[in-house]
Amino acid sequence: MNYLRPTIILVFFLLFFFPGHVRAEFPYEKQPLYQFAREYAEANALGLYSSYLRYIGNKEGIFAPIIATHDGGALLVATANGDQEAVVIRFDASRKVLWKKSFRKAGKRAIEGHAAVMLPGGGFYVDLGPFAHPATANQIWLLKLDDQGSVVWELLFRGSGNENNPAADRLHLSKNQTILIYGHIYPTRADLRAERSFGWTATVGANGKLIEEATAKQDVNYSNDETAERYPW
Repeated sequence: MNYLRPTIILVFFLLFFFPGHVRAEFPYEKQPLYQFAREYAEANALGLYSSYLRYIGNKEGIFAPIIATHDGGALLVATANGDQEAVVIRFDASRKVLWKKSFRKAGKRAIEGHAAVMLPGGGFYVDLGPFAHPATANQIWLLKLDDQGSVVWELLFRGSGNENNPAADRLHLSKNQTILIYGHIYPTRADLRAERSFGWTATVGANGKLIEEATAKQDVNYSNDETAERYPW
């Protein structure tokens, strides 16, 4: 049993000195909705956008790959067919599929399904990421879907995956149903080559029109929890 001693000592050390990191590093993984999303994705060869997974279930209006709906059901946003299309799947309370919609963008060689949020009066905002080239960054493609999955409006942000191409790190539904986007951008080719990004924000209205956007004078990592707390919604 001597071979167990180093492992036991290491576990004791981690639990004693870093209890939060060991016990609750990924608390969302214990939620049934998360477990359902992972199992469904694995069974159907779907890819989930991991950056947003910790916000599952409509948490504070933040977009997420799997969200709870008002009727006890769920909505899943994922990537399918080897990054060739994004899918949005609506489930009822028993987790049976009510509808499934597939999305591709003309002229784009790949696309990712990122996240969604449910609107108080019904319908969904969905965030997808089409690529002009798989080796570059994706564009931001926002859609509003009605309760049956039909497209109400869509908005594709500028860019070809290189400089001056906005990237979304977090999306949030405001109280007046506008979309608040917090992300980053490489304004010039020199910035891109130097990997020097700048914080970037935008607001999209409930009608799908861009209201405003702004580029910060410094890099702001909105995908980091600690940083985001300093820049509240």
